[in-house]
Parts: sequence; structure tokens; C-alpha cells
Amino acid sequence: MLEVAIPRRSNTLRWRGGSVGPFDGACGSWKPHPAAFGTLSELGSPQEDSFPALAASRIDQVSLECANSHVPPHLMALLAGKDVLVGVIDVASDEVETPEQVADTIGLALQHVPKHRLFPCTNCGMAPMDREIARRKLEALAKGAQLARERYGE
Repeated sequence: MLEVAIPRRSNTLRWRGGSVGPFDGACGSWKPHPAAFGTLSELGSPQEDSFPALAASRIDQVSLECANSHVPPHLMALLAGKDVLVGVIDVASDEVETPEQVADTIGLALQHVPKHRLFPCTNCGMAPMDREIARRKLEALAKGAQLARERYGE
């Protein structure tokens, strides 16, 4: 899986196994090559060039931070054939999303990713977060996913 994190302040790609274009084989055995980390600009490739390379790679899943990030939603369409894990919960904030906000983000992603390829999730890990806030955010994720199923069908 590859996690693409384009948070509010940087354009960071975090590589989690798999391989992409010039990095083919660089992340085998879950020991990333040092060159497999960096920003999109450091890699010398804008998002529009990077995402098709991901689509052509052996990576099966791409995880995108979508809640309060700078990932342009239309770029998800460039990941055809991949499972797309869509971060609908912002773990960089203690503000708890509403189920409606979660369902709206899922709906936006569904404009670019087929239902059978879309997997709502959190933007990243919740370990440093207060346990009660994390619980409420996960509850919002579950309720928002249910609301999205009601809105957009199974």
C-alpha cells in the first residue's frame, strides 16, 4: 500500500511498501529505501504525473488524506484500477467530524472512484490523540459511512 499525504503545510509522499516508477523495488520487504521519502516537488513530479505512475505500478492500494488536505479530488480518477483508501477523518485536529461531513467527503470521492474500490478511513493513525476524541471520530466515521450508503447506495 502507498499512503499519499498532502497535508495543509507540505506535499509529503509516504511510501508503505510496493513500488512506483523510478522507485520500483525500493520498498520491498517493508524496508523503504531512503530515496522513497520526500515531497512531490523533491521527487520532481507534480501530482498529475505521480498519480498515473501509481496507477501503472504494482501497488494495490493508495491511501489519500482527504479530510482538510490539499489532495485535489479529481486526481483520484487517475488511480483507476486501484483500491483507494479515502481519509475522511482529520487526525491532526481535535474537532470531531459530523456524520454528514464524513458522508459528504465519501460522496465527493465517489465522483472519481468506483464504490467497490473506495474504502473510507482516517487520514492517518490516531495513537497520539486523546482516547475519547478518537472514539468519537471513529463513531463519526461509522455513522458517516452508513449515511453515505443510504445516500449513494451500497
